[in-house]
Amino acid sequence: MSKMSLLMVFFISTSLFADCMEDRFGNSICGEGDCLKGRSGHVACATADEGACMEDSSGDVICGAGDCVKGRSGHVACASKENGSCMEDRRGNIICGAGDCMKGRSGNVSCATTEDGSCMQDRTGNVTCGAGPCKLSRSGKVSCQAPTQTHHK
Repeated sequence: MSKMSLLMVFFISTSLFADCMEDRFGNSICGEGDCLKGRSGHVACATADEGACMEDSSGDVICGAGDCVKGRSGHVACASKENGSCMEDRRGNIICGAGDCMKGRSGNVSCATTEDGSCMQDRTGNVTCGAGPCKLSRSGKVSCQAPTQTHHK
């Protein structure tokens, strides 16, 4: 196989699995996940298939391997893990985790520390996060597979 054929196969296979966008100079920028062009024309792309990008209040594009959130202040934070999520707490701080995040009744945010982790709120407003699925018992308590953290109201 010639070098030209190998290059064509590489570019075709890369473009099948990548999101691409043209920047202000006409360059094609590609990433594994979503791409976004900021006000300046600069393009940034997420580093993972499930990743996201978001423009902050300054017009800069921030990307991560997981979800991104823009806080009240205009600051953007993105999860560093592919299935990660972020959420703004009651004080305006953005909290990110490797798995799901959830806000308790008091406005505090808890996040699972594993990529497949999940969170659930009990009847009193406490949030429990674990390494796997969580469920609410008849008595109103949350149990998760291998809890990684619990935060109170």
